[in-house]
Amino acid sequence: MDQFLESIADAVSQLVLLSESDTGSMQLTNLGPGAQAVVQATQLLIGIGEEIKGKFVTSDMKDKMEEAINGIKLSSEEIMQSVALLQQDQFSAPGRKKLAKAAKIILSSTVMAIQLTGIPL
Repeated sequence: MDQFLESIADAVSQLVLLSESDTGSMQLTNLGPGAQAVVQATQLLIGIGEEIKGKFVTSDMKDKMEEAINGIKLSSEEIMQSVALLQQDQFSAPGRKKLAKAAKIILSSTVMAIQLTGIPL
């Protein structure tokens, strides 16, 4: 599990660093492969979260896990949208901001899901 989470964090961090490395003058490298890696990893995480959610007894825990899963799903889509913006215009400030925000939500939602499972961080 640690390696899996580390791979998500690494991929997300790389996207953020690339997008925020120079907000005005530096051309970005192709973010597509990194974004695809994040999407693939988050799809696995969503599947695990759905499986764990089904094992929760209380509706409160199920609702919180659903919130975490939705945050990961929506942010994963946002990453792909922001990469599309940045492929059209590598200097797009909205694309960079959207990418950074989505990455942060993926990380925070992942932490929320882990806390719900009781796995020590």
